Amino acid sequence: MKKFFFGREQVCQILMVLTFLSLAACSSSLYEVVDHYPEETIQYPQSQKKFIILNQKFLNDTRAATFVKLLNKRKWLLLDEALSSMDDPEEKIFVQSISLLLQKDYQEAYMKLNTLPDSDFGCQVGILKADCLYELKDHTVSYQHLYQRAMDCADDPTVKFIANTRYRFVKYAY
Repeated sequence: MKKFFFGREQVCQILMVLTFLSLAACSSSLYEVVDHYPEETIQYPQSQKKFIILNQKFLNDTRAATFVKLLNKRKWLLLDEALSSMDDPEEKIFVQSISLLLQKDYQEAYMKLNTLPDSDFGCQVGILKADCLYELKDHTVSYQHLYQRAMDCADDPTVKFIANTRYRFVKYAY
């Protein structure tokens, strides 16, 4: 039976790889679900966060704050349990799609969002569909056009601002 010994250099390399992997696993998502748009982000729109608004205005349910917390804390089992008691199928699909987006299952999120009109939830469905395609690196699509369409669709100035921020991101950072 052979014994393997690692030199100091190999041990350091292994520790660096393990540290990197643990940091990557703990990294925060670019997406954040909120029940109101953070005012400081409007003042400093360079933020790398991509916000999704989930509040009583878009959900007919007073449990919006609970869903925000469950989504951001990645409590998928508790989220599934809370979703099972939802009556409105469109609201359920919207929240499930956000969950899939946060889990980086962009293809499945896009397929679920495709069952809803782009204008639903203050036109955020259109924004999230564009996000999914962007994350999937679908280069056959004009992301700017999709975000512009969502911006034109939205009545809420905050949702317009979110769509505009995404538009500028893909225009200048793509």
